[in-house]
Amino acid sequence: MRKWLFGFPVFLSFLTLATLLLNACSNEKSFTTEEGNVTVKEEGKKVEFKGKDENLTVTGNESRGQIKIKTKEGESTLSYNKERLPDEFPNDVPVYTPSTVKMTQILDNGKNATASLNTDDDTAKVAAFYKKGLPQAGWEIKGEMKMGNTFLLQGEKGDKALNVTVNKEQEKTLISLVVGEK
Repeated sequence: MRKWLFGFPVFLSFLTLATLLLNACSNEKSFTTEEGNVTVKEEGKKVEFKGKDENLTVTGNESRGQIKIKTKEGESTLSYNKERLPDEFPNDVPVYTPSTVKMTQILDNGKNATASLNTDDDTAKVAAFYKKGLPQAGWEIKGEMKMGNTFLLQGEKGDKALNVTVNKEQEKTLISLVVGEK
């Protein structure tokens, strides 16, 4: 399945083109590609792509949705959300407040998660929050680095790894939280 995902950006380009075609035409179309036949079906906010051995389903809109990939090797789900943390976001990861959620991605029911937030607070204040809050939430800080206005923290908890990046960009402090399996 990983080999197929490397072609994912190309497939997403095809997805965009197919979605535009669907809006102009009927709700189901078939295309012939080098890999075989692909059927594209649109139902409301859901677009489904079916090939011989693979199936890609996209639901939602640009703010919130889900991409489900099925292959012979198994199934993988990517949920994305703007402006709020989804319920599947790991609840043992401290979230700085006040902050605004700009984007989240959840893969495989929370085993891997990414959140991008921003705040008006200073980077040092946000970094201090994570240096104190991670151990309180059961995370062991394994690495720490400061380069100018950028702070990097690495943590581990059980079989999970966490990377926290805090940096200043223009007027905002950006916070990136990346959780994954070790």
